[in-house]
Amino acid sequence: TGLGVRPFEGHENFSTWHSLRRFVIRSGAQVIREEGLHLFPFHFGAHGFSRWLDRRAQSLRAAMINLCVLARKRGPAPAI
Repeated sequence: TGLGVRPFEGHENFSTWHSLRRFVIRSGAQVIREEGLHLFPFHFGAHGFSRWLDRRAQSLRAAMINLCVLARKRGPAPAI
């Protein structure tokens, strides 16, 4: 990366909640749940605190590094 903080050769694609939600819906799926992971880019030995934040600080998910979406593919209506 340009910062040189970790070994990585390639392209990273950063998304927003809006663009991810739009992609899922345009793909024919319904968003069931959204969660953010990792409020801080580096843990520095604070893995337990990071997991605690992942579980309890979802109100801050817009600032979290990883975006997680659970979606269900829409299918044809069931026959009655």
